[in-house]
Amino acid sequence: MMIKRNFIKDLRDSHNSVMVMAEYLRNMNYQVTMLPTKERPSFEQRMDFLDDCDLYLNMPIEVKQTKLVDFPNGSEDWPKSWGGVNVMAVHAWEYKDPKPLFVAVLDKTCSNAAIIHKDTEKYWIKKTQTDRRDGRSQQVFKCPIDKCNWVKLTKKT
Repeated sequence: MMIKRNFIKDLRDSHNSVMVMAEYLRNMNYQVTMLPTKERPSFEQRMDFLDDCDLYLNMPIEVKQTKLVDFPNGSEDWPKSWGGVNVMAVHAWEYKDPKPLFVAVLDKTCSNAAIIHKDTEKYWIKKTQTDRRDGRSQQVFKCPIDKCNWVKLTKKT
């Protein structure tokens, strides 16, 4: 025996599960956007009421720029003597909650970027570095060059 489904009731009932997931993510300090749910007036119109998803999760991204180097050829142009690509100061990374999904380090022309995904954190090394702007030393995280994703950026004019 086939049970007749009530699509509208099922859709309305699913709203609670979407709310629970949204609240879970909000409690993890993420910004969550809930999308409106549209109910189809008839079975025949169902294809006009398909949704793309239930939630949007706005993820933090950190963007930095080096004024010292261009790297149009990606990792080939990154100075090996620097011991990796600076992610950020150790204390700054440890303070962030939630952690950025990735850190984008742009070159001095903003034409290229080294993308450092947070999943590569286990490969990062701590180094003491002196800031050339103010002479202060601090611990920084550096990501190995081979763990970065090197991309070309296109500028819109």
